[in-house]
This record gives sequence, C-alpha cells and structure tokens, in this order.
Amino acid sequence: MAQLRLSRARKQYICSQCSRVIPKGQQYYRLEPHPMARRHREKKVQHLCLACVDGQEYIDGRVEEANKQTEETKERLRNYWIRDWPERQLREFEFVDYLARLMKRNDRFRDVGAEVILDRDKRFRADIVVEELVDNRWEKIVVECKVQSNYTAQRSEDVLAQLRSYGAFLPGIRLVFAFPGNLTQATKAVFEDSGIEVWDLKYLADQFQTEVLDVEHPILQSMLLAAQPKAEKSREEDLIEQLQSCAPGRDSWLVYQQLIGSILETLLCPPLSTPISELSDAPRVNRRDFILPNYAENGFWAFLRDRYLADYVVVDAKNHAEEIKKEDALQIANYLKEHGVGLFGVIVCRKGADAGCIHTLREKWVIDQKLIIVLTDSDVEQMLLARQYGAHPESIIKQKIEDFRLSL
Repeated sequence: MAQLRLSRARKQYICSQCSRVIPKGQQYYRLEPHPMARRHREKKVQHLCLACVDGQEYIDGRVEEANKQTEETKERLRNYWIRDWPERQLREFEFVDYLARLMKRNDRFRDVGAEVILDRDKRFRADIVVEELVDNRWEKIVVECKVQSNYTAQRSEDVLAQLRSYGAFLPGIRLVFAFPGNLTQATKAVFEDSGIEVWDLKYLADQFQTEVLDVEHPILQSMLLAAQPKAEKSREEDLIEQLQSCAPGRDSWLVYQQLIGSILETLLCPPLSTPISELSDAPRVNRRDFILPNYAENGFWAFLRDRYLADYVVVDAKNHAEEIKKEDALQIANYLKEHGVGLFGVIVCRKGADAGCIHTLREKWVIDQKLIIVLTDSDVEQMLLARQYGAHPESIIKQKIEDFRLSL
C-alpha cells in the first residue's frame, strides 16, 4: 500500500500530477509506494504539490497563515537572541559545528570535514574543508570561521592578513571567511579583491534557508532565521543609504548632523536615553552636538559608566571632507569634565583621524583619563548592519576601545 506524507523539498521537484514546479524549501506531499513494490516493480516516489492534494483554495489560506506564523516565529526567535545574547556568548567551535551540519544537509556540498590538519607538520589546521558543486564539477574549499559578528577596519585587516597567509600556503584552493555577522560593502570588496569569499550572515541565511529550519542551535538558528530577506526596506538600510548619499563638507554639515542624531537614536536608545542636541556648558564656551544620558543598570554601558565615568555619552559630528585634526580632539576634550558630563566622548566623522589627532587622543587619555574614540562612516554602517540583523551595535564601540587601549 502506498503512503502519502507531508514533507519539505530538499531540492526543486516537478509535481507528478500537474507538472508544477515545487521550489526548494516548500512543503509538498510524497506518495511513497510499498518497499517491495519499489524493489520488484520499480515503483518510484511521486512528488505532489499541495494544490493537487489539498485543493487551491485551501492552500491559499494555508500559505497566508503559514507566512504569518513564520514571521511571528522569526520575530520571537530574534527577540530571544537579542535578550539572551549577553548571558549566552557564542563560542567558535559551536559555529564551526553548526555550519558543518548545514553543509552536510545540502546537496551542493560533500566530504565535509571540521578541524582538518592540512599538512604533515601540523602547521595549519582548517576550521572546515569541504567540496562544493560548481558548474557540474567539485571544487575544494577551505573555510576559516570566526565567531565575532562585527569588525572595525583594524579587525578586518587582521583577519584579511591571516587569510592571505593561508592563501600563500594553499595555492589554487578557494578560501572562505565565514562568520555570523555582516560587513559593509566596502570592507567586503577588500576581501573579494584579495580572492577571499565572504560568507556573512546574509549569505548563510540565503544559501541554507531550508536546512536552518531543521538544524537546531539556541543562538545560531534564530540568527539565521532573523537574517532571511524581508519584503520591505529596513530602517537601518534607509539610514545607510542616507549616509552614503550625504556629501562630506561644510555645505552639508547640518544634514549630516541631523542624520547622525537619527542614527544614534536608532542604534543606542535604549539602553541610552534620547540624545540631547546642541547643548552648551554653563559659560557657553563649549558646545557639543549630542549628549546621551547613560542610566543603564547593567551590561556594556553600565561598565562604561563605572570604568570610564560615562555618565553621559558626548558625541561630536564632523562632516569634514578630510581627516579630523588635533583641534577637533581638543574641542570635545574641553567639554569632558569629571563632575560634569563625565570623561567619555565619541567623534563621528567621515574619514577618520590624522596622526596629530591620534596623538592628542592618547595624551588626553594618559594625562587626563579622558577617553575619546573616533567612528568613521564604515564603523557607523557596521553598527547599523549589526542592528538590522539583531546583534549589538555597541560591539563596534567596544572594539574601538580595545584597539585604542592595546595600541598604547
């Protein structure tokens, strides 16, 4: 007796009854003959679309309800990840194992190996070695996995240097950088120009959208579900486009300042309070663009307040067409006072800081304990991408502080 059961397509099928295409990942019915009939009478499994079995009207209502439930599930999982992330840090071996399990369930990959030693002297160990089917031939890939979700320019350069050394050691093999986050288009282009493929969160969610439904993990599964494409443009995507279209220079300084205010509120509020704009100190000598009150009770911002006296986060927006200079660092430093707003400030600018400005920032920290970090367009875009996919945008600020302190 044949058995009819509901399944999910692991690849594209054609309905045996009406010849409709059953896309990969969509539910369908399998009409499975008795095992003896398959063996002795060469009966084959038939793939039937939902419309042929349940009827088109029923399917339309069912699909609408399923889509609604899917979006609700994605949102619930996304909120779960955001809420529990500080208490449950992802470890690198978990990401390696999860990615390997996704590949094993995908027909485009074979011979998936994790933690593979590639030479007899044990000088090089790959996180994942796999073969991918490309244009009807199998290509060998070496995948370097990182668990960090966001990367400043310096951190990206460190990873790139590591992968370039692997490329010299493994000529002719495709190199892939995989991580559960996203890079800006400019940073991704730097990797690709060096012959290194980037498998970020968006790529992984797209390539393994079927497999991720079945491969469970308390963090990674919800991350990939939340990263799957949405019909409408997100708030973060809109802000990135506005930032990219805003011309550097004096003529657009007001547009840039207002845009940075919107970005700060989107990224950091809460846990920080709404930015207070254009506020001067009592003598009206020092005037800063934005001040964000910090009443966070726990987490990164509470640590920042306790360690760096960040009772208020002072932000100065500089729309200069060139790198900011020593004078720009001194301006924000003059506003930072231990018994006033505190001793932590941020300069948001387009091109970064020149050597004189960097020297001044170091002096202000070493002598006066005033910690000032510089965020560029690339850093701001990276923070918006993190926010879009449910990660913590302040991780970029954390990296900036680490890079600054470790450079002294």
